[in-house]
Amino acid sequence: MNSIIQKLKNKSALKLYHSYIQGHCLDLSGNSNNGTPTSGCVFQGNEGLWISGTDKVTVANHASIQLTTGTWVFHTSEIRQQKNYNVFFTKQGPATSEIQFYIISTGLSVATTPESIIAVTTNHKKLFAFSYTSPGKPLFYQNGVYLGQGNISVTCGVKDIPINIGNDILNAYPINGCIKSVLIINRVLTASEHAALFYELENQKAERSI
Repeated sequence: MNSIIQKLKNKSALKLYHSYIQGHCLDLSGNSNNGTPTSGCVFQGNEGLWISGTDKVTVANHASIQLTTGTWVFHTSEIRQQKNYNVFFTKQGPATSEIQFYIISTGLSVATTPESIIAVTTNHKKLFAFSYTSPGKPLFYQNGVYLGQGNISVTCGVKDIPINIGNDILNAYPINGCIKSVLIINRVLTASEHAALFYELENQKAERSI
């Protein structure tokens, strides 16, 4: 089977790819957008990277991920929603923010504030993604299935601030679960590409040493 991830990489569309089931935060896209995990993050084999409390993975800003059009993908094996919402991605600095991608008790959100956008169930959902063209309203996908368009326009790709994965900059809303992989792609994916990406990520296993 042809790999959609490899196809995206071959076409220089894949700008960040972390596969935490491999036991590291290196960028497999070839763009050196490596992540720095805090000390409490724990790699758990095929379950991915456990993040809770004040932990997260931070990625320094780089021109390759400062995108005005793109798709952000977050693949998880477990979420323990202990608060009203948990953070998937933030592109956020001490005094400003650009992207805040939340899963919340009533749906998903991409905004500069954690406002509900689409009311959906999140039980047993493992892949969350949004595609956007800035400025504009994001398109939401869950497990490779299109959910709908958000009602808040986002403006992305203009601020030199880091990316936080699994928590916000204040460590107030951790995912409290295992992240298997994250991807940032420099274009809007089609519905069939979202479906293919879900299938491929769900069937990945950690590479075994021989």
